[in-house]
Amino acid sequence: MYGVIWNGKELYEYAKELMHDLIINEKLIYVLSNRTQSSEEVSKECENRGLIKDQHYHKFITSGSYFKSILQNGKLSFKAKNDPKNVFIFGSTNIWLFEGTKYQIVSDLYAADFVYVSIPQLNESGFNSYQKKEYLKEGRFDKIYGRMWDSLVIDPFIPFLKQFKQINLPILAANIDLTAEESVRGEITSFEERNVVIRQ
Repeated sequence: MYGVIWNGKELYEYAKELMHDLIINEKLIYVLSNRTQSSEEVSKECENRGLIKDQHYHKFITSGSYFKSILQNGKLSFKAKNDPKNVFIFGSTNIWLFEGTKYQIVSDLYAADFVYVSIPQLNESGFNSYQKKEYLKEGRFDKIYGRMWDSLVIDPFIPFLKQFKQINLPILAANIDLTAEESVRGEITSFEERNVVIRQ
């Protein structure tokens, strides 16, 4: 049985009660999430919302943790590169995904074997060079890039996407949203689908 328990802002009414009843009736409950954080981190957030392990579910699995398990096995392979080692991260770094794996984060796109698309954000240099500041809002602080800005429009990212196409690097992502509740997340993917970026 499958079901959606979260509407993007809160749990649906009766979701917890139903999940608890299923646990009492000895059913296995796995919660799948498209978040790129670790399963443990998201599970703790859910606990703060009253969704408790072993009372409402048995295991929490995020796309981030699943993606990390793929990286940990070290067997990524692409047509152009059988044994990739270097990754360029587009957007906020999400470095936990690559910690403890053989993949090294590089800041030079031309030294990369593949690109990981994280949350598209501008660093300070991108913020300073983009003229339409009214479309930017300060996002989170990144461990590598420092201050980052969210953009409500795709314009500041188009040069990067064109560069990815020109270099023809494989592009990976743990979670590509086509639609989202806040701003216009997913616009990068829509842009890619219009053949600006070619996947391998």
